[in-house]
Amino acid sequence: MVKLAFPRELRLLTPAHFTFVFQQPQRAGTPQITILGRLNSLGQPRLG
Repeated sequence: MVKLAFPRELRLLTPAHFTFVFQQPQRAGTPQITILGRLNSLGQPRLG
C-alpha cells in the first residue's frame, strides 16, 4: 500500500503555527468548506 502523508516539516504542529495563519488569513471556500492560507518565508508550503 502506498503511504500518503505529509512529513513533519510540512505540517503546522504548534499553536503558534496556527496563530500565524489565523492572524491575517487569505480565505477561500464554498458554503461547505472554508480554507485559510497565508504566505510564509520558509520556501515551502505547510498544511495543518
